[in-house]
Amino acid sequence: MAKLKTVVLRFSDYEGPTIQLHVDVREQLGSVWWGWWKRGLEGARVDVLKELATKELPLRVGLANTMDKEYLVAQCLSIEFGQNGERIPAPDRKKTPDYYGDE
Repeated sequence: MAKLKTVVLRFSDYEGPTIQLHVDVREQLGSVWWGWWKRGLEGARVDVLKELATKELPLRVGLANTMDKEYLVAQCLSIEFGQNGERIPAPDRKKTPDYYGDE
């Protein structure tokens, strides 16, 4: 297996039990998509996404929910994003937790 690189992302349970909803999909279908819901004042950070997309996959992903002091590790197998920061639909809707809708 290729050497893993690490990126750390924050998450919240604002829309529900985020991690459990993702685990449920992964257990049923083998993998799950995670989406970045950026806050209105946050920049798109396309530069960071483009850099991540050049990294050798899989990437190790640290997940941090600092409000609840919850820290987890996941693995990223693919990166998809709008090249100019625009929203894109889920690459595979059935492998996306329902609370994302079609976003």
